[in-house]
Amino acid sequence: MCLNLRLARYRVGFFEGSSVATRRCFSGDGDMAEEDLQHLLEQIHREAVEKAQQEAERIVSAARQKAASVVKEAEAEAAGIVEKARRDAQAFTERSMRTLEQAARDLLITVGKGVENILSDLVAEAVEEALTIDVVKQMLIKIAEACARREGESRIEILISPDDEQELVKFFAERYRQKMLRGIELHVDKEIFKGFKVSFVEDYVYHDFTHEAIAEALSKFLRPHLAEIVHRVAREKQEQIGGEVGRDSGRSGATDTPGKTSGAGGRRQSSPESGSGGE
Repeated sequence: MCLNLRLARYRVGFFEGSSVATRRCFSGDGDMAEEDLQHLLEQIHREAVEKAQQEAERIVSAARQKAASVVKEAEAEAAGIVEKARRDAQAFTERSMRTLEQAARDLLITVGKGVENILSDLVAEAVEEALTIDVVKQMLIKIAEACARREGESRIEILISPDDEQELVKFFAERYRQKMLRGIELHVDKEIFKGFKVSFVEDYVYHDFTHEAIAEALSKFLRPHLAEIVHRVAREKQEQIGGEVGRDSGRSGATDTPGKTSGAGGRRQSSPESGSGGE
């Protein structure tokens, strides 16, 4: 009797939230067999478990969606960072290449000017040593012979250095007195250190054979050849460096994946090149 009363009370409180299958476990007179009670308990447990599983699945699904969204945002942000880094690296590489190219050009210009200065000094020194008094005599002899063939058509002035005056005047006085009487005059120019100048008075033309003019003419002649040598060496060095860089990149990839115008008197001043053809 007590058992039936407790079951009746349980049934009244439980039927409101129980399923139809649960209600069917009770007989019409309120009595419930032991196996029906066990079935009821299992049903309650199963429904609770199913509800918990559904809630867990919902939570897991939401978590997965949230995680996928976070991963997607992180991947997009990472891709943006990588792209920005790539652009920055490319811009830095381009700026570095331009800087290196400009530095190479500046270095080449500096080296070229330095070599030209050395060449000018060497040429000036060589000309100064070569332009001895005997060489000057031989050059003046050629000029005197050329003037003799002109039969005194124009008066010629030869400007010499003070150091060479005594010996050259003596030399011409002894060997070319007649030629000098026909229009060749020797004058001293204190600005001449070595060499001489020849002036054709009536033609307003003079040729400069001083050591400065000869050295400058030789330097002008040699500069293009010297510049070509410097540029060729630079190109060869650049090709060598480029080949080494290419080999290093390959290994890295395999591992990872004439006349001048004088300002005085309007005379035309020619260089030694033109002087050689002015005979």
